[in-house]
Amino acid sequence: MTTRNVTLQVNRASHGATRVIETEMPSLAPGQVRFRIERFALTANTVTYATTGDTLGYWDFFPTGEPGWGSVPAMGWAEVVESRHPGVAAGGRYYGWYPMARYVDMTVTPMTSMPARLSAQCANPIAVLLDADNTSTRRAPNQSLSAK
Repeated sequence: MTTRNVTLQVNRASHGATRVIETEMPSLAPGQVRFRIERFALTANTVTYATTGDTLGYWDFFPTGEPGWGSVPAMGWAEVVESRHPGVAAGGRYYGWYPMARYVDMTVTPMTSMPARLSAQCANPIAVLLDADNTSTRRAPNQSLSAK
């Protein structure tokens, strides 16, 4: 497995200014999961995420740790390539918010409550995933999604 990540960062004050940052990936801490980002969408909404990033909190999704620079979130697909969480197995594919990067590490936090539209479908929040057609599907935590 690679030990380096590449991330596109955007100047928060001047969105036309960007840079590509290459960094070493740290070892995962207990409870963390590493995703390999397969693909993400760039749309007019992506620009909105940058322009309203401070007001609506989009810049807080994936902080860079450097003032003035941010990672604009994008909707996409990613595969779990390493996990230090007992409820999330490597190999699962997930749809959601990701940075414009090759990899992202996330800390898995158990949900104390589930949205009503999902609670009838699944007792395990980790197992609720979105299929490619955006319908929620109950799957075992170690079962991968297959593209439709």
